Amino acid sequence: MSVCGEHEVPLPPHSDHVTTEATTTATPVRYPPYTPPPDVIYPPDSVPNPHVGVMDEQPVYDPFPAGSLYRPRLIPHDMDERIDKRSVWIAVDKSDHCLSTDHAVYFLLPSCLRCSSPSIAQLCDRSRPHCGRCAGKNIPCEYGTDWSLMKLRSSLPIKKKKTEMKPSKLQQVTTSDLHEENSPPILETELVTETVITENRSTKVRKKARRFSESPSPPPTIPTNSVYLKRQIRPIVPKLHDDEGDPEAYAKRVQVNATKPPLRSRGECPVWAETWEDLNGIAHFAELVRTEGGRISIARGGMARGVVLSGQAPGLHGWWSVQEKVGSVVVSLGQSRKPYAKDQEGEESGEIEALLKAHRARSPLALAVSHDYSAIPVHIPKPIIVLGWFWVTDAWLEPELNNFPPTSTKSAPSEDVMRKVRWKIHFEYCAGQSLPWWTTIFPVSLPIPTDNGLWSTSDVGLFGSQTVVRSPPVRVSGVATIAQLLNPIDDTPPNAPPSACTRQGRARLKEEAEKATHRCETCNSTTRRVYEHAEMCLNESCPEIFKDVSHSNQLGPPDNVPARVRAETRLDPLNLRLDFRTKVSDVGYVVRETAGKEYWAPSLCAGCGRANSTVDTLQPECGVCGEQVRRHKKVWSAAELRAPMRPICTGQRQDSGFPTWPTK
Repeated sequence: MSVCGEHEVPLPPHSDHVTTEATTTATPVRYPPYTPPPDVIYPPDSVPNPHVGVMDEQPVYDPFPAGSLYRPRLIPHDMDERIDKRSVWIAVDKSDHCLSTDHAVYFLLPSCLRCSSPSIAQLCDRSRPHCGRCAGKNIPCEYGTDWSLMKLRSSLPIKKKKTEMKPSKLQQVTTSDLHEENSPPILETELVTETVITENRSTKVRKKARRFSESPSPPPTIPTNSVYLKRQIRPIVPKLHDDEGDPEAYAKRVQVNATKPPLRSRGECPVWAETWEDLNGIAHFAELVRTEGGRISIARGGMARGVVLSGQAPGLHGWWSVQEKVGSVVVSLGQSRKPYAKDQEGEESGEIEALLKAHRARSPLALAVSHDYSAIPVHIPKPIIVLGWFWVTDAWLEPELNNFPPTSTKSAPSEDVMRKVRWKIHFEYCAGQSLPWWTTIFPVSLPIPTDNGLWSTSDVGLFGSQTVVRSPPVRVSGVATIAQLLNPIDDTPPNAPPSACTRQGRARLKEEAEKATHRCETCNSTTRRVYEHAEMCLNESCPEIFKDVSHSNQLGPPDNVPARVRAETRLDPLNLRLDFRTKVSDVGYVVRETAGKEYWAPSLCAGCGRANSTVDTLQPECGVCGEQVRRHKKVWSAAELRAPMRPICTGQRQDSGFPTWPTK
């Protein structure tokens, strides 16, 4: 708000919010950059406006029409630095009580209703199209309806104290010090200036006693010895912000991820997202539950359907294959706990139990990784990327010796040292999919299909018997198919293994079983081998589990190469018709069996794979690639979703439990 003498200039008289004593003139300019008249009088000590020549259109809010305001050439020097300078506009004041004719009256764009909400009550920078706070949290802005009158700090009323103030130290000096030559007497009262608003708190600034003089008193100024408390400006946290974690640690992990070697993608990422809200639009990542090392989506039956690796990776050891064994991921998940005794029945957390159910059911789940995950060896270009469908092929408890003192022996630590264990999960890329899109290298020699067909060994049948099956050849422009790249085989039938009914077959199966298992000499228990070059006891009640099997002072194998995946029959994602990018058809061709997929499909862009939130789905096209993502959704009734063979029953339920059938 500008000041003419000692009078304030309020809003125009046709505003419904305030009563006015002066009027402002708003001559329509009709076109940018809305240059103000040259004879406009600005407040003293004003600074140049860096956005005076901006060609943006004037926003229309009450009570000013379009093209009625100007871009100021000068803005107040004491304006809050946090407010966007583009939001400052002026009108020309032609009041009668002013000595001059044209004074600048400053107006600001309406504040965001979310920032001014009583539950938040934060300063809004009034930038467009989104304010800084809403843009940082990726939420839409809700603008106000009226222009805000900008009040200068020099025009704020001086607050007076009701009680008498004690004399200051300057008034308590001796008379000899006061009576100097040709000096008027000292003012008897102490002047208190207006409240100086700092960025942290409001403080009262007391002025020194001044002498009377015939010259007019200068405007009140802030003493030179005053200290300004400036608030430290922190960098804006990226959009993928974990509210439950430490923002500084999150930003540091993102910076470390930027320094890693780039991801040499060999294909197209199936799905990627910018925020957790966007990822929730995908069915397999809905209702994520946070745990140490990531987040897990749990289905209604209690089985895990999606895992997102994020944050600081717990534990000491992990495995992330990027070359010849691409598709194998071994990570630690969940909180650490003390091992249960042999006769103690313990329960696992809901997140770990969901992963164990997926392991026992041998069902696929979706695996994603965020760009703040510390265990991934390559740079993640997007906030969240989905790797594909994975099986939980193995899960075991592994001890943590982070706080153990370094020892030169390979014996177990002392009993007074706290021992804890944590679950280690082995994810394996599901077969039947295309080659992993993040593969860094291709096989050196690609198998070439022949006209005679390809030979392969079928799954293990009854009593461990195997058969040789011949499949027809498939050619795609002379290039081997993706299935052949994943499972390269010769064009001649392999040597069939001996049958389990023979002595040689039983000996061979026994030898393979011994190589895949480990027998502990302490607890006399047989466990499977989880690492390729190390033998570990997986019985948590056995003291041998805390034995150091590495060449270093901490627990761990010489290398973290996982063991070979056991040949088991698992559910194929293709047989389950699992697909991230579901093709959206017309409403007339939607059938009852695919009603759920068709209804969910608009939340994912079929062009670039970007997951859209519920707000973004209302837009007609994708903001990244321009693909049309808006689809007409069909509303299904209960009768249409009912199975065709299910009869329709009416009437009240009988005592026997059988309903009555409708008759003509």
